[in-house]
Amino acid sequence: MAAHLTRYNIRATEAKWRKLWTAQGHPLPCPLPLPIGPVADLNALRAVIATDALAGFSTLPAAISNRRNAGDLTPATVIDAYGIDATRLWVLSDMAPDRPRDWNNDAGLMGAWRFIHRLHRLASLSGESHGPALSPAPVLADQVALALRRAAPHQAIARLRQFTRTLEGRQRAGDGSVHADLGWLARCLTPIAPHIAQEIWQMLGHTTLLADLPWPTHSVSPPASLAIPIQVNGRLRTILHVPVAFAPAALQDMALGHDRVQRAIAGRPITRVIVIPDKIINVVTK
Repeated sequence: MAAHLTRYNIRATEAKWRKLWTAQGHPLPCPLPLPIGPVADLNALRAVIATDALAGFSTLPAAISNRRNAGDLTPATVIDAYGIDATRLWVLSDMAPDRPRDWNNDAGLMGAWRFIHRLHRLASLSGESHGPALSPAPVLADQVALALRRAAPHQAIARLRQFTRTLEGRQRAGDGSVHADLGWLARCLTPIAPHIAQEIWQMLGHTTLLADLPWPTHSVSPPASLAIPIQVNGRLRTILHVPVAFAPAALQDMALGHDRVQRAIAGRPITRVIVIPDKIINVVTK
């Protein structure tokens, strides 16, 4: 299956999954979740976040209103314009216990909307799997779980955003294992943005509902292979998958011979090759 970019229709996608969840007896995620407390059982987290909180957000401040239209925004207006997932992401991102809630800046709402579309684009271009998930993907589940157990959803979202940026960089570098890592991202994203999470899961070829799956866990056994980023003048050009303890000299030769690296060098003299075993290679040119 060739990777191709498809347009993400927020309304149609969210309506599709909510209809299916209702038919299968799953609680519908609330568009505006209440601040959550510490959660011991992550498999019950979906029910905690699904609590109806619309009564507590009858009207949002006028400062958040669309600049084209005067007046306050109701929750229905926000959801209609940005979608349920983006609204949830926006609300949960601002639930830091150490700072007051700031409703006076709608930049976070637009940023949440853009992030949802970035996730869909990432899945659209992932193509077929060409390798197992890399070690940072299972670690993501632990990081998100820890943040949610601490009642700090903003920290969980920060981890998800950081991991998404990593996958985007690897995808641009032609790394085929992004497909496998997206599965971990979708499962960890479910408590925060369940509709796009389920959509990504389906795009990866799965037929199960994420609502039926337990929180992802992983084995602590050491990996059989490593993903080594290859940079040229500090910019990522490709990622090589090699066995653990692969000879540094052989890895350097492999990196210098890669076509993406050769194109980036573009015939310029190489002044230095920095090799950090099992970590990274950076080729420095004039």
